[in-house]
Amino acid sequence: MRVMLAHVTVAACLPPKPIFNGAYAPVEGSGKHQFGTDVRYTCTVGYYIGHGDATLTCNTNGTWVGTVPTCSRKPFDVILTITYCSQITMYS
Repeated sequence: MRVMLAHVTVAACLPPKPIFNGAYAPVEGSGKHQFGTDVRYTCTVGYYIGHGDATLTCNTNGTWVGTVPTCSRKPFDVILTITYCSQITMYS
């Protein structure tokens, strides 16, 4: 019996696109991400992911699965509330 093995080439993904008011991690030193690698986007303080996916995955063909997100500005009242509440100390 003869068994034929398929030759599969798995491409590495180039770095995902950067976003305004945010970043992704992990950042690979080589600049390329291996198949199956996830990168997670986060937004800077005062912003949130308004559209797109927070996590992208490197596909076998060297493309990212998911939509690069955008960071949208939080409404002023939300920022003010979070800042105010973070200064409250609870005593028991």
